[in-house]
Amino acid sequence: ELNALIAQVELPTGEDLKEHWKNRPLVPFPLTPISTEMKEETLDQIRKRPDVVIEACYTREYPAGPAVSHLVGFTGRTMPDQHGPLGPEEPLWPTLEGRRGLEKSLEFLLHGEEGHRSVVYDQHGKELRRSLARAPRAGCTIITSLSLPLQKLATRILAESKRPGAFVAMNADTGEILAQASYPSFDNNVFL
Repeated sequence: ELNALIAQVELPTGEDLKEHWKNRPLVPFPLTPISTEMKEETLDQIRKRPDVVIEACYTREYPAGPAVSHLVGFTGRTMPDQHGPLGPEEPLWPTLEGRRGLEKSLEFLLHGEEGHRSVVYDQHGKELRRSLARAPRAGCTIITSLSLPLQKLATRILAESKRPGAFVAMNADTGEILAQASYPSFDNNVFL
C-alpha cells in the first residue's frame, strides 16, 4: 500500500524545491493529499521515515457523484500555494470555499472555523514545541428534501436520452424539491 501511495505523489521540480528551501526551510513542502484512509501499518511505515511528515487535512467527498453534482456543487482553494518568505500566520493546508451549488450558497453554514496551531522552531529548524492555539469548529450538517433514489432515476433517464435536459420533481403539497437533475452532468469529486 505504501508504494501505491508514493506513486500517486506528484513530486515538485528542483526549482520549486530550491525556492521553497530558500524561503521556507522549516515548513514541509505542501503536496496534494493522497489518501482519505490509510491502514495503521502503512501509517507506521510512513512515520518511521525522517523525510516525510504526515498531516491530517479535511476534504469533501461526494459519494452520490454525478447524480447530485449540479445541486451540491464543489469546493476550491481560497488561495494559491504560499511562496516567498513566511508570514506571521500561514495555513499549513489551503482553505477551501464553496464554488458552485449548495457548497457556494450555504458556505457560511458549511465552512466552520479553522483551528490555529502554534509551532516554535530553533534556528536549526528543530521543532521546540507545538500547541493548539484554537481548536477547529466543524461546519453545520445540511439536510435537503431530495430523494436520492428519485434523483438517481432522473439522472439515469436523462443520460439514456443522450440529449441535454433538466428534470424537476416537487411535492405539490409542501413545495419540497424531491429531485432536480440536469444532463450532461459531471463528477464533483474531480475538483477535490
